[in-house]
Amino acid sequence: MQITDKQYDLIQKFMRNELNESEQTLFNESLKNLDFKKELNDQARILNAIETSKDQELRSFLNDIDVSELGETKSDKSTSTKISEPKGKVLPSWLKYALILIMVISTFFLIRNSLSKQSKPDLFAAYYEKPMAMNGRGTTGDAIFSKAIVAYQEGNFAESNAQLSTLSENNNDALYYASISKLELGKYQEAIAGFKTLKTKNTKYSSDADWFMALTYLKMNKVNDCKDQLNLIVSDSNHPYKTKATQLLASLK
Repeated sequence: MQITDKQYDLIQKFMRNELNESEQTLFNESLKNLDFKKELNDQARILNAIETSKDQELRSFLNDIDVSELGETKSDKSTSTKISEPKGKVLPSWLKYALILIMVISTFFLIRNSLSKQSKPDLFAAYYEKPMAMNGRGTTGDAIFSKAIVAYQEGNFAESNAQLSTLSENNNDALYYASISKLELGKYQEAIAGFKTLKTKNTKYSSDADWFMALTYLKMNKVNDCKDQLNLIVSDSNHPYKTKATQLLASLK
């Protein structure tokens, strides 16, 4: 008995950690199906073999695949009915295995890219900590700033961003907290623009802007931009975020 297309899709979504609640229930029920479990184990084995560079294990697995009927292993062939070869030109054995290997590796890279995308938010959560809001009314002495900081402290970033953005052109404190608010709201490009302005103006927030710009790139899954920003931090021996930047760089390799 072969698995259905729906069950195959469930396995693919499981490998990408994309199952919703109803699909998870169906996945759990499908585990009672031996063919389903075999397909799941085979795909997990392929991923593990390539991910850990166990070439010998991968070759052994491929050698166990019956190229005339995928899903039946060589050990099963002795007790199964021989399937007649199709009429016409038959592909050489080495070419069949090459085609299978291409499909396996292609599937692996799709899965790895998906898993890679899932891992970046985890790193972001591990390194990101919302800056504490300053007390008082800031350099503006403005009631708007004070109200915005209260909203920021309470996690009302939509309100803090709206209020602080009206003051940010001439107030570096407002620009900094507005940029953090934008990061919290998922307005990443606007947040990066704010951090770059703080850096260009050489404000007291320049070092913080370096770090949070790197984390924003990480959140956007722009890994190369994140690495470039982290390398700038690491190259400055006196940068207050050098240790964290070094650790994060190591995690991204």
